[in-house]
Amino acid sequence: MLSQHFQLGFRWSTLFARALRFSESNNYGASLSTEDIILFINNDIYLTAPIIGEMARFLTPEIGVVGIKLLDPPISNSRFGAQAPQHVAIHFDPAAPGGAKPFESRLLTDCPQANPMRSVPACNSGPFRYGPVGVPELGGFDEEYFYGWEDIDLCLRSLAAGKTNISVNSISAVHVRAHSRRQMPASVTERRNRNSTYFGGRWSYTLRRTLRSQQLAGNGYWTGRKLHFGFVVSELDLRPLPATT
Repeated sequence: MLSQHFQLGFRWSTLFARALRFSESNNYGASLSTEDIILFINNDIYLTAPIIGEMARFLTPEIGVVGIKLLDPPISNSRFGAQAPQHVAIHFDPAAPGGAKPFESRLLTDCPQANPMRSVPACNSGPFRYGPVGVPELGGFDEEYFYGWEDIDLCLRSLAAGKTNISVNSISAVHVRAHSRRQMPASVTERRNRNSTYFGGRWSYTLRRTLRSQQLAGNGYWTGRKLHFGFVVSELDLRPLPATT
């Protein structure tokens, strides 16, 4: 099979003496590519339908990164035929302890009309595609991260470069969440836990200011939710107060 793909122009590499980080592996693969568009797919992604054609429709010069909707694996004894959407984009919680933190939006219930396709701050690196901006211009994946947060960091750098990130949620793939991490020894847990601190040092200040300045826009771009207002109304009692002695 490898020989057949080699004749078609595909590349492969030899095994490394150690397991590379997610960022390192992606950057190494990107360094071998001479193409304008690069597709990254995790080893815990299962494609159940063609995705390339639909993703390619959105790869115009102003697009930086394109992602798609990811689904939970099917449950064999489920009575429902539909699979739960694992997430459709990455958004940010401005009220999270310690500053704005990313989270996976499972479904944009506040903005259902945007579910098929949406301009988003970030995508998860399932089927994850660089646009024409290319890897060198963005600096590749930051190798300080250890199996987590590097895809969000890259998307934010794409925005900083003036590009738009898109989640094409009309197509999907199955994602076995944390498949790689579950096979890692417990000794690396502390190393992975440092991802949040490193990300915060790079982006917390910018995210706080950005979310604060755009919170009245109400379009849910950063938070994945519409802006909601609450009112506290009390009943006015005009009866005179009882006399005091």
